[in-house]
Amino acid sequence: MFIDALGSPYLCVDATGVLVLAKERCHNGHFWVLVAPDRHVLFRYSESHDGAAVDKLLPGYHGHLVADAHIVYDHLYKTGNVVEVGCWAHARRYWWKALASDPERANIALVYVGSLFRIERTIASSPRKKKREVRQEKSKPIVEAFFTWCEAEQGRVLDESPVADAIRYAVNQKVALMRFLDDGSLPMHNNISELNLRRQVVGRRNWLFCGSEDGAEINTIFVSLLASCRMHRIEPLGTCATCSACCRAGRSTVCWTWRRSTGPKPWRWPRCSRPWPPTSSARSCSASGPEPRRLPEVGEVVPGTAGISAGAMPELRRILDWTPRAPPDGY
Repeated sequence: MFIDALGSPYLCVDATGVLVLAKERCHNGHFWVLVAPDRHVLFRYSESHDGAAVDKLLPGYHGHLVADAHIVYDHLYKTGNVVEVGCWAHARRYWWKALASDPERANIALVYVGSLFRIERTIASSPRKKKREVRQEKSKPIVEAFFTWCEAEQGRVLDESPVADAIRYAVNQKVALMRFLDDGSLPMHNNISELNLRRQVVGRRNWLFCGSEDGAEINTIFVSLLASCRMHRIEPLGTCATCSACCRAGRSTVCWTWRRSTGPKPWRWPRCSRPWPPTSSARSCSASGPEPRRLPEVGEVVPGTAGISAGAMPELRRILDWTPRAPPDGY
């Protein structure tokens, strides 16, 4: 799944912290989310939030990266293989923080940014070329006016104030924030990765910490499967049972053919008339909207399979390109 995702023309990435149980006390780890739009939602765990963790998440990636302006991504952009795409949702967040201290300037900026989001909503389902035409015609003049206004106000605000931080972020990210104007396939924000990362944020409020680093890794395996199922409207329990069936079946002819041709890639599974999640108004496939998908039949491989067995975990890890780590010394 990760190998397939790295072939996407652009990826959306974000991260959040998590506590991991250790011998003396809990230490901080990090969950990363990587979204290949319309294909995969993938999670990974790392001990640190630095450039090495980013390199492990995106080995050899060439394309556009939609992310926040964190320093951990900077070394990717210097090589020229990865092109930075800014997030207007992050830029807008700074202006919301500035409302209390400088409402006049903050409201002006929010009108500019809000106009861009309104235009994007009108072309959300349009093809790439149509998006680029509308952005060039309607969004580009607004973006240019916004940055002209920011540069004019930059010398008039107090240093280290919330509005100064908002202007500084926008000006420093000007090139990255304008990149969506020239490519209709690129999003203007990173909301898709933030929304998917909420799975881990909400989860850690309930389970508080991971029992070990291996436990955090296994967490990301199953959350990746569940989140990708949600993206493609596939029933998640059946997904886990299907992967378990193929893992336990070893290299049988039927299972091996499924794993090589589709594997745990929901976007390549065949379509059917059973939507997921089910809704009260549509229990079967309707004429409007994308047709939902189904799981491949694997009953002939391992009849009656239920759940993921301990013996299936090594193969499932291999499918998801996950490498187990040794426990820390003295643990």
